[in-house]
Amino acid sequence: MGIRLLISDIDGTLVHKDIRVDGSTIACGNTRAVATGTVARLQALQASHIPVVLVTGRRTKNYRILANIIPHGLAILEHGGIILHADGSRDVEWHSLLAPWVGSPPSRSGTLWDFEAVLRAEGFLTDSEERDTSFRIHPPPSGSVPDNDAYQALRQRELPVGLTMLWTYGATLECFPTASGKRNAVNFMLKRLGVNIQDVAMIGDDSNDMDLLTAVGYPCTLASAIAEVVTLVQGRGGFVARSGGHEGIQEILTYLAS
Repeated sequence: MGIRLLISDIDGTLVHKDIRVDGSTIACGNTRAVATGTVARLQALQASHIPVVLVTGRRTKNYRILANIIPHGLAILEHGGIILHADGSRDVEWHSLLAPWVGSPPSRSGTLWDFEAVLRAEGFLTDSEERDTSFRIHPPPSGSVPDNDAYQALRQRELPVGLTMLWTYGATLECFPTASGKRNAVNFMLKRLGVNIQDVAMIGDDSNDMDLLTAVGYPCTLASAIAEVVTLVQGRGGFVARSGGHEGIQEILTYLAS
């Protein structure tokens, strides 16, 4: 097939809210699991010299829950804000490119954190706990101020220079530097590895995966993905699994190994 590298999202693709008592899954936290068949197929891909890279919006502590369970090398976290090497160390060069907006952990300085402070002062529910390059804005509870209309209006708000917002999981806004993002981080990584993006397969299921699914040579998704992702992958002649969940991801990995 000519694939030189596999990129995959985590939640809704490799990992699902489906922990089975028959031993066919491995728990990744309290509510999610990865199938043993998925793990075996990822191991087989790596054994055939196809590196596996995880690309996720997860913060570092939530990635650590499954880091030793899911076979992979590099990991890209916080929507492209952090690149971790196989030994768990951060890519210093990549983070230095984002420092003007996020500062240098553990200290927080820069446009991103200034903007979060503005939103908090306006009453919005932000979450940056143990995040270094992004923050999340949660929908407001019913009857609160600001209300849901104000929350929806954030999507059209003029942002500080160098920041962007992304609508994820159908209900949550994520804010991070425009210089990061999954695609920018992947492009940075591929240039260093000397791999053309047309030789890369990508597995995604949500709106925050669509940029990469548009760019790679081998886009893939599950039947359980959002409709926009399924339409995109079909339109590009990519592979859409007949199933969702654990069965769907194993179907994709079997296809990519063929």
